[in-house]
Amino acid sequence: GDSSPSWSLASDANAFLGGRSYIAYAADISSPRGSADIAWTVVAGGDGGVLGFAAFASVYAPHDMLEFSVDGVPQVAIAKPTGGWEQKYVEIDPGRHVLKWRLVKNLPGLSEDVLSGVAVPQGYEGYAKVDGIMYSDNLVHYEVVATEPTTTTAATTTTTTTTTEEPTTTTTTTTTTEPP
Repeated sequence: GDSSPSWSLASDANAFLGGRSYIAYAADISSPRGSADIAWTVVAGGDGGVLGFAAFASVYAPHDMLEFSVDGVPQVAIAKPTGGWEQKYVEIDPGRHVLKWRLVKNLPGLSEDVLSGVAVPQGYEGYAKVDGIMYSDNLVHYEVVATEPTTTTAATTTTTTTTTEEPTTTTTTTTTTEPP
């Protein structure tokens, strides 16, 4: 069978998004060197966007680390135990991109003798978890509704409501008609 390390979906009562969320999980890599990769492709709109995710890692460099890259260029590196979920945000340029999370064992390629001389913190297990992956495109639509006054304007009220997803601006014009 295939013994190469890999990511899997797992339930986790302590997931970043709650106990009903499935997390991406990579267990400790048992060989002296190697990596477990999970990749997604995203197509960002003309204004780019932001990718957010939460990571929980029991890693310790040089033994192992969790790396996030965009098109092969590292953007986030976690090289020590997080102790809990850490949120990360990365700007994504417009266009098609390959996003990759990689749990890497012995990145510098040290000999086992040298690596065994590097102590690890208590509770170290060599795993990585990723949850709450969300891409938000920067392209924002504004909708303005206005009426053309046919006579004298008595009052104009502007209300702006902003949510985390899409700002909406509504303009209401109240008009009165004077008798002839």
